[in-house]
Amino acid sequence: MSQDATPGRRETFTAGLSFLVLFVLHLFYAFRWTFDSDEWQHLHVAWAWTQGLLQYRDVFDNHTPLFHMLTAPLVGLFGETPDIIFLMRLAMTPLFLLTLGASASIAWSLFGRRAALWTPVVLSAVPVFFFRSIEYRTDALWMALWVAAVAVLLAGGVGWVRCLVAGVLLGLAVCTSLKTVLLLFALGMAALLAPFVARVKRPGAFLASRAWLVIPALAGAALPIAALLLYFAHRGALGALVDGAVRHNVLPGLGNWQTPWRRALFVPEMALMSLAAAWLARRHAETRTAHRVAFLALTAGAFLAALQTLWPLFTTYDLLVFYPLVVPAIVGAMLPVTVAAPAHAWRFPALAAALLGLVLLGFPPWREEVGDERAFLADVLRLTDRRDFVLDQKGDSIFRPRPSPYVLERITRARLALGLLPERFQEDMIATGTCVAAWRIGRFPDRTLAFLRDNFLLIGHVRVAGRILIPAASQGDPSGSFDIAIPATYALVSDGGDVDGTLDEKPYAGPRRLETGRHTFKVSFRGSRLAVIWSQAAERGFSPFEPGRLVP
Repeated sequence: MSQDATPGRRETFTAGLSFLVLFVLHLFYAFRWTFDSDEWQHLHVAWAWTQGLLQYRDVFDNHTPLFHMLTAPLVGLFGETPDIIFLMRLAMTPLFLLTLGASASIAWSLFGRRAALWTPVVLSAVPVFFFRSIEYRTDALWMALWVAAVAVLLAGGVGWVRCLVAGVLLGLAVCTSLKTVLLLFALGMAALLAPFVARVKRPGAFLASRAWLVIPALAGAALPIAALLLYFAHRGALGALVDGAVRHNVLPGLGNWQTPWRRALFVPEMALMSLAAAWLARRHAETRTAHRVAFLALTAGAFLAALQTLWPLFTTYDLLVFYPLVVPAIVGAMLPVTVAAPAHAWRFPALAAALLGLVLLGFPPWREEVGDERAFLADVLRLTDRRDFVLDQKGDSIFRPRPSPYVLERITRARLALGLLPERFQEDMIATGTCVAAWRIGRFPDRTLAFLRDNFLLIGHVRVAGRILIPAASQGDPSGSFDIAIPATYALVSDGGDVDGTLDEKPYAGPRRLETGRHTFKVSFRGSRLAVIWSQAAERGFSPFEPGRLVP
């Protein structure tokens, strides 16, 4: 370990104030940072648990279920409110703090007090980590469990108890995200390479002496995994879990798997990571921490290399588990190997300030991109009842059942494009009488897009079943015909008041159920425009003559 002097009061105060500023900004941006579509999907699944529905069997999902099971009580507690999107983001704060604490623990174990002091500050300011850790997503729990497991392994001498505890944490991570498989691969690579990279005497014998520790680690990991599988088996949904969380996600040719040559890059990337780990370990070669330092650097490096070359999909939120490991290594590399002089103290606040500048430049505090999402939820809750179906892309409406099980994340869209899943959104809407759809529809296949544009009107932040009737006369006695695609109760409305006349050659006296097919009208009304619309929308103040929110 480097000769790391205990930070003085001024430095401790500077670090504490810096972290406080970053933490307040973290909470502030929860109300302004763009919502990711995954957040809607996770919220909808958590809501489904509160309704007595079983994940995979009753509602589609392609993630392992622990995160939704644990957060569902909070969704139920907060109730049906458009503010749920903010409340559940704030509920991620303990996981954010736990991750910071685990990362600081790693820094303390390997590099000392100054590293532990500045690691949470620097980590909080990394732009990708800053924004992605705000979001309500499975990765929040995943990163906390994973970083905590690594912190347990690096906290001291490795024994069977420590491996058992780390195994339990890793098993819980598997129950949260199957991407843990990639992390376990990185962990194994690091364990095998670290003795060689750190130049441990007789590395083969060193590995052989510790090989038995795999047994308590695997036993610990098996406990939560077995409990989860037994629960779903007891509910008769083990097959549904495997289909949704495993088989659905394995799609040949997905993402990076379309370019097999990328896999060849893993070896050179891993070689570079090993060189970096060797350099960092040599800086601490005079201590017993060299092997653990190499293990940390190799774990982070192997994960990043595998994510970029072997894993099919690379996303920025996957890096939530990378930065809490690499930042302690970076902070440790910035520490002097000899007695830490006060002149070095400026490095860390300068680094944190530079990173914070990137955060503020990338998404200025006055920018706000969540108002439309909240307005959409408010419109859905005002327009629909609990039993009304709403078509959306990924569970955007959160509190309403969806007519089709398919969630239009990347893998589902690829399966639809390949014909591995039938495109049945239109048929499902008709079968369930779905008269409301979300305003954002860009992820739907062309056939569904055409159906929505032909048979729905954009009102506010929702789409409502109906049509503007043609011709629209300023005064007079318009007549004509229109088609209804979704059987439901409809109303004839004008922008000038009541409508009189006939509908399907019967006197029109108010909303009427219309079946699928062609309908005729001959009416008189005041105003200049006439429309037919799902009656519940008309009753609740949604006018087809008000402009809808333009979809970005």
